[in-house]
Amino acid sequence: MGRQTDIRRMEKHVRSSNIYTDWVERNRTISCLQCDSTQNLQVHHVIELYHILLGLWKLYGEEETIVEHCLTLHANDRCESVTLCDECHKKIHPGRQAKEPSDIRVEIWTTLPRNLGISLYHGTKNKPQNTLGLIPFQTLFGLGWFILNGKIKDRLISLHRRRFAELIGKAPCSSFSRSLDNALEDLKALHIIDDYHRTNNDLNILISKMYLESLENPWFFPLNTIHSNRMSVLALRWFLSFQSGKRRYRIGLVKLAGHLGMETIRPAWIEKTVKESVKQISWAAITVEKGIATFTLQHRAAIPIHSLRAILKDSL
Repeated sequence: MGRQTDIRRMEKHVRSSNIYTDWVERNRTISCLQCDSTQNLQVHHVIELYHILLGLWKLYGEEETIVEHCLTLHANDRCESVTLCDECHKKIHPGRQAKEPSDIRVEIWTTLPRNLGISLYHGTKNKPQNTLGLIPFQTLFGLGWFILNGKIKDRLISLHRRRFAELIGKAPCSSFSRSLDNALEDLKALHIIDDYHRTNNDLNILISKMYLESLENPWFFPLNTIHSNRMSVLALRWFLSFQSGKRRYRIGLVKLAGHLGMETIRPAWIEKTVKESVKQISWAAITVEKGIATFTLQHRAAIPIHSLRAILKDSL
């Protein structure tokens, strides 16, 4: 594989990261530098990202280090940039045709706020306050799909129980109906929804204003990642997806258990549970040595984060 291909792959890594997205949000000004337009604004690297990575390649020659250094530059606002509208940006990059939001298959994505502020719970009994179990957590992702896809009006989402079950990967049976009722009560107690009303299989759910405001700073997830019957699998997919741009990620088992909402502090049980969960994550592998878990994360296609942000903003 040639150097140019390697650098283009690293460029996708960087552009798909949350650090890069935050850099764009911080550095985008209110109008285009060249034509003063206030529409379809983008951030343009004065020194192109490709050439930044090329310089780091000559310095390090090792992909993981290059990506980490490049992300650090963006995190510390060390990359000079200007704001351009889409048309002016295309004149600088005539060969680059970015996808328009309408080209994005938005129906395969869902969204959550970055600062969820709610812990996860893996058990079925004596659930602590301000925690989410598996079905409520998956329900929250499902509501995120409705919001992202513009199926919300005046904070109200209307859905059919059976179709919603299929959306979040559940069998549309009577037991799920009871679980969904309980999930909505949990979300109401956490002020994520204000109220809901059910008529047979039809549900109307009123999303809280506070929750919608929190979605102005979102995470995006492929919808199929929430399909699981085990909280440990879903929680681990959720947590590892935050490690954008990393090929390897190391963390202590006890610390990892805290992030995943596991109450136990027994390293042997944590190791067994995490290893079993990783088997259901096709893009991750794990080794454990002396209480430290090392995850190997395979490269995945870049999330079209900017287009999804624009679509979510329109929906809200």
